[in-house]
Amino acid sequence: MIGRYKKAVLKLVQLLRQAERHPGNCLLLHDLQSRLIKLICHADRRLIALRGKRAMLVRQKVAGHLSKNEAVALKAKIRRVENSVLDIQRIQYFWRSFGDAIAFIYCDKHALKHMFFNAHNYEVKPPAGALIQKAGLALEWRIVKESLRCGVPSVLCDITNVLRHGDVCLLAGPDPMPLEVKSSANTNARTSRQIESLTAIQQFLQLDEAAKFHGVSYVRRAAVDLGRNYSNAMNRCIRLSRGKGYAVVNPEKSLTYACVRLGATTESVVRKMRIGPDCLVTLLNDAKSEIAWRYYYPFTLSIRMPEDLYEFLRGDYLLIVIVRIELLIQHCASVGLRLEHIDEPDWIFSASDARPPISDKAPRCAISRALFMRTVFDLDSAEDLCSAQLAVLSALSSHSETTLQRDALKYPPGPAEVATYPKFSRNYKANT
Repeated sequence: MIGRYKKAVLKLVQLLRQAERHPGNCLLLHDLQSRLIKLICHADRRLIALRGKRAMLVRQKVAGHLSKNEAVALKAKIRRVENSVLDIQRIQYFWRSFGDAIAFIYCDKHALKHMFFNAHNYEVKPPAGALIQKAGLALEWRIVKESLRCGVPSVLCDITNVLRHGDVCLLAGPDPMPLEVKSSANTNARTSRQIESLTAIQQFLQLDEAAKFHGVSYVRRAAVDLGRNYSNAMNRCIRLSRGKGYAVVNPEKSLTYACVRLGATTESVVRKMRIGPDCLVTLLNDAKSEIAWRYYYPFTLSIRMPEDLYEFLRGDYLLIVIVRIELLIQHCASVGLRLEHIDEPDWIFSASDARPPISDKAPRCAISRALFMRTVFDLDSAEDLCSAQLAVLSALSSHSETTLQRDALKYPPGPAEVATYPKFSRNYKANT
């Protein structure tokens, strides 16, 4: 269905690339967001019509008095309408991925992650509802336009997938600044919860630490550099696949990218990818089509060429990321890090310093699946991400028992869990 929107997609990519090159040009942001609002509202109208049609068909089915053939035909109509609803929802997700790109141009990707979850627990905050039915849309858009007129980059939160707190988000620094817009002074339990969540997020971003944030007793942020990014390698892989229908590149020993065009001979591709039992294989198309890209770096930014991005949205080729666990463990051992694959629901690796003698008191840390999947969706280096745990282990070694007791007193009833989030990562420049 995205095929009928090719002109719109290519225009959005053009505006987005111009905004990247000229981040101070707020007129570009106005034009880009104005187009996204119109496209999302158009999709909203189609969804409302389709849901009304489905409700009518279901009423006919429930009423009965249909022959067997008529009932079968009616069920087929309902399935077609439901599939059309899913198609429109997917297209809206694509439009909002362009809105995500606006936020990621200006803000640190690790900071934006916190706008995706509830402040009080680590559950995903529900996405925005129908834009066309939102009573306060006109006022919110007016505030965005005024901030852009004053030269302050900002974005309407409801045209993004990631910004789920607030109505308008100012993009004046590495941390997002969400604002709640109310046309009335009246308050209720819902507005109180919204203000409480915004306050918790803003305090965490300002202070780099918080108590009882995301359901954890004590949370802090630490400046890290997760190393190389290979978006150039992935874009080269897409470009090379135009020749013989597929391409495979290895930006590092433990990491493989593959692009497979529709109609390519799969036997040759599989042989060249060398997929073994120790491989973690991810098909990026699944996350795109199933609306499951989450808070990771948007494909609207990582896939650079307009035609390549349009073809990815249309499903003309498959993008595959393969992480070779054994080779990654070997690399980490060569730099003094003992990495163990633990394969748990929330955690994927356990790490410890391999240089000193092993002892029961030696610090250990774990790498979450959420962080490690940045090697897949953000196209970050798997080797650099894991090697960075040496700095974490060093900090844990110097963290005295007295300091831990002090933190327990500062944040009663004590940090049963301590989470460390990355912050202020450098602006990623792609490495081939």
